Amino acid sequence: MTKLLFLALPLLIAGCQQSKEDKMQSLIEAKLQQTMKDWSSYEFVNMSSVDSLFTSFKLTEECKAQRMKIIAAMNRTGEMKKKLENCKKSEEAILKDSVAYLSKIEDNLANELKKMDREYKGDFIGFKTELTFRGNNSFGGKVLNKVRVKTNKDITEIVDIKSVE
Repeated sequence: MTKLLFLALPLLIAGCQQSKEDKMQSLIEAKLQQTMKDWSSYEFVNMSSVDSLFTSFKLTEECKAQRMKIIAAMNRTGEMKKKLENCKKSEEAILKDSVAYLSKIEDNLANELKKMDREYKGDFIGFKTELTFRGNNSFGGKVLNKVRVKTNKDITEIVDIKSVE
């Protein structure tokens, strides 16, 4: 009998834990309860699967630095093109070569940025989902709403919530 109890105990403990989806839905509904005009009119419609959320390359210092290099190259190319418009015939060939060379540098920098973006492995920062629900608006009419929600790693706090049109 005690052996059976020891075998069943881990199953009972594991069965009592909420899934990520259940935690996420509860957390979102708690937030909506505070923000909706008429919480009693709330009706759950559906929720997308809960997915992992990672940092974005576009927000990194490496990306910003690479973009600054591209902008600097574009400015140099633009300056060279202006000089080409008002140059002497004797300088034209040299300036055309310079513009072509600078354009190639721009392309190389842009390709490097794309490669950096593809190879970037973001850090895990939480979870995301979309929840669709019905509720009364300020005039008492039923409206369908959809929110995109991001949470922390433990699904204990909403980091960002936005209405999806």
